[in-house]
Amino acid sequence: MTEKRLEAVDFPNPFHGDRASPRMKQNAANWDRVLRAMAGLAMLGGAFLAPLPLLARVLALGGGGAYMLGSALVGTCLGYRLIGISTCPVAKKGTAA
Repeated sequence: MTEKRLEAVDFPNPFHGDRASPRMKQNAANWDRVLRAMAGLAMLGGAFLAPLPLLARVLALGGGGAYMLGSALVGTCLGYRLIGISTCPVAKKGTAA
């Protein structure tokens, strides 16, 4: 089964003049996104159920869970971007990714 992707549309950006707005490319593969979503949901659940002080639950588990869930939904990991890696499969030449 081939996966079809929607083409991104460049909208005018008042902060970048006539240049197209910068976008982060997807750098998390589907398996990575599923694992991130599961980890994010587990961390958010732990934020409610863990017997830790409120501040630790909110900052560590809640914040981390929200980041993991958000990166799973968007498909972009800022940490991967900073160190220059990607778990997305490389498209073969002549095929559209």
